[in-house]
Amino acid sequence: MSANDLPVPPTGSSSIPANSVALSPGRATSHPPPVIPMKRSLSRDPEPRIESPAPGGHHATPLAGSPEPNLVGTGAATNRPIKTKARDKPAPREGGREKKESWKKKEAQAAARGGTPTSAPASGTSTKGTSSKAAAVVAKDAPPGLQVYPLSPPKEVDYLAAKPPIFVPVVYPKNSDATFYETTEHPSNRKGFRYLPCKASRLIPTLKYHTTEVPPYAARISYEDKSSHIHLDESGVSLTTEKGFRSARANVGLREGDWYYECKVLNGINPDDPTEENGHVRIGFARRETSLDVPVGYDAYSYGIRDKDGQIVHMSRPKDFMKESVVNGDVIGLHISLPPLSVQRGILAPYSENSKYPPDVIRDRVPIKYKAQLYFESFEYMPVKDMEDAMNPAAPTATSSSSLSTAKGTKACFKTLPGSKITVYKNGKRIGTAFEDLFAFLPPASQPLSSGGGRPLDDGFCGYYPTVSVFRGGRAQVNFGPTWEHPPEDISFGGDEIPILITNDDEMQDDDVVINKSKARAICERYNEQIAEDCVYDLIDEVDLWLAEQKAAEAGSSSADNGVGISLNGANPTQEAKEIQEMHIDEE
Repeated sequence: MSANDLPVPPTGSSSIPANSVALSPGRATSHPPPVIPMKRSLSRDPEPRIESPAPGGHHATPLAGSPEPNLVGTGAATNRPIKTKARDKPAPREGGREKKESWKKKEAQAAARGGTPTSAPASGTSTKGTSSKAAAVVAKDAPPGLQVYPLSPPKEVDYLAAKPPIFVPVVYPKNSDATFYETTEHPSNRKGFRYLPCKASRLIPTLKYHTTEVPPYAARISYEDKSSHIHLDESGVSLTTEKGFRSARANVGLREGDWYYECKVLNGINPDDPTEENGHVRIGFARRETSLDVPVGYDAYSYGIRDKDGQIVHMSRPKDFMKESVVNGDVIGLHISLPPLSVQRGILAPYSENSKYPPDVIRDRVPIKYKAQLYFESFEYMPVKDMEDAMNPAAPTATSSSSLSTAKGTKACFKTLPGSKITVYKNGKRIGTAFEDLFAFLPPASQPLSSGGGRPLDDGFCGYYPTVSVFRGGRAQVNFGPTWEHPPEDISFGGDEIPILITNDDEMQDDDVVINKSKARAICERYNEQIAEDCVYDLIDEVDLWLAEQKAAEAGSSSADNGVGISLNGANPTQEAKEIQEMHIDEE
């Protein structure tokens, strides 16, 4: 007997089927009445539901223990209705079960973003349905593409030029001719995220937004890429702090070639009284992974010159280099040499899954608003555990030494750049080569915040940045050229190698020395070059995105009758566009 053969009582009827046993509310029994289970055929498909004849009713009241799911019956030992959970057999899925993120992982991602809110979802995220699976198959063999964020059309105010930060004067330092300011009303790079000023543009209607600059329009200390305790002058080239060691990076990065800049110590070690506590200054180069709350040379991602005793510092290990300290008024020049990007990519090719594709620059970023100003938010490259272990090795054992040696031979972050070096000059005189074989910086040697969705791709801004650190009243002034206070004696700027005659000052030597000048470029030239590169990337992304949208539109119109959605780089193009959200950061 099946459920279809049961009589259906009308709604409101108090009659109970004969096979069911009910108890009166006030009657107690010592033994539960017997219940005879119903027999049913063992079939794969459940029996059809019994529709209720009452208006608005869903199902008739079946027997207790009925095989029909989602129906309500009367229990044998109680007068409460028994509810059974619906167990409809789900439709088979292609490609297996989709694993959803746990709350623990979602909370970890939210904590990793810190004060930065979650922006509009990226179009590179997975979408459900046949189209997402087809896109996944295509994307498996395709090079990584640009992530698209669904955004509403820009407003008129978004086309206005970006404004510089607000300068608030500070009451220190003492004995300074220049006034220093605290820069406010702008975000700072921290907690795995990086910010660049941007604005809307009518020249790229598909991409909608592009990077922009704020005055002064020159190579200087970056407003966003410095510690919040670093204070600058109006020109953005002099810096100081009243705290412990804090650092600031320049607004231009160096990726290949020979570059030079100089830094003058305004307030540091007093040559007349070296024991006087007057602040300290360190000068060098750092990658984006380096924290801004430590001095340059603190970790494996930076190389620095220490003013005390003229030592060089890398991974917090000072080494003797100069014979004397760097004191007030001294000018330290740094010349960095980096091999071509083609050589760097060849070194890291065995460690990259994308090495089989042509080299590309992919910028995963989304516009956000902060203090009514537009900024691009992107993932920042973060320190990796292997590099931290190399800086702070455990107690030397046979196992730890072997594992560290193995890691250095198999990890991309430990690869070095052949021919790379940093040469130091003091007041125009060449001191010597301080560092050689610098660590590689192109991904996968640099890794972004993967827990939030960062991809190990070159965004065009990874490299070595001129970096200056100051300590408790220390002051310094950077000079990115093209004129120098103390021109280096053996470097030629903007020309071919020119022999130069160096006259010996030592009266005991009669012979003069003839050397060949090496070529280098002033870092101020990199400022214009970096802007030109970013404009080229904007045009490429605009064309790429426009073509992808055209293909998606054509494919979408042809498959509209089938109800199949087309995805663009793994995203749903019909996803609702979102307004750019205002970002709130908890100030320290």
